[in-house]
Amino acid sequence: MTALLAISALAAALLAQAPAPPAADSMGSYTTMDVEFGNMFLSFDGKIDSMSDGVKITLHSDDPAKKPVPISANQAKFTWPQGGGDRPSSILLEGKVVIEHPEVNVRAEKAEWDFDKGLLTFTGSPVMSSAKFPDGIEAQKVVLDFNTGRVQVYGGHGHNVRLVGMGEEKEAAKSPAAEGEAKR
Repeated sequence: MTALLAISALAAALLAQAPAPPAADSMGSYTTMDVEFGNMFLSFDGKIDSMSDGVKITLHSDDPAKKPVPISANQAKFTWPQGGGDRPSSILLEGKVVIEHPEVNVRAEKAEWDFDKGLLTFTGSPVMSSAKFPDGIEAQKVVLDFNTGRVQVYGGHGHNVRLVGMGEEKEAAKSPAAEGEAKR
């Protein structure tokens, strides 16, 4: 337990450093994390090189309205800026990657989170699911761009994908008020 608290404190220090624009939004307001791992390798200055044998990371925000973001993978490798720095420039997640964001869940074999570019790229048969696409969208590659707030899906297909606004007119037409209007 003490080791987990020490790692959490270390991780908090790593994530608390404000990144340089435009990638400031790639972590959003998530400033701390809890981690579980089989093995971890880090330097004396506290920079994590890698975690393996089952990695679980939960990102936490200072904003109580933001839900935690659980992340899991077989291993995680951290890349640090060559000129030094207090935060990683990227994290490579490999093997059964799962990110459970409050808006969308993504599963893939590989994910690279490039903090400098503000991009989170999934490869290795990624599958995205959410309320808008409950049966999932399968793709060759999925890129979340935190600078633009957009998702790019390459070589994909989906089933039961809900179009924004579609179905709302049908629901409104079924309401008692709408039925009363239709009878007039």
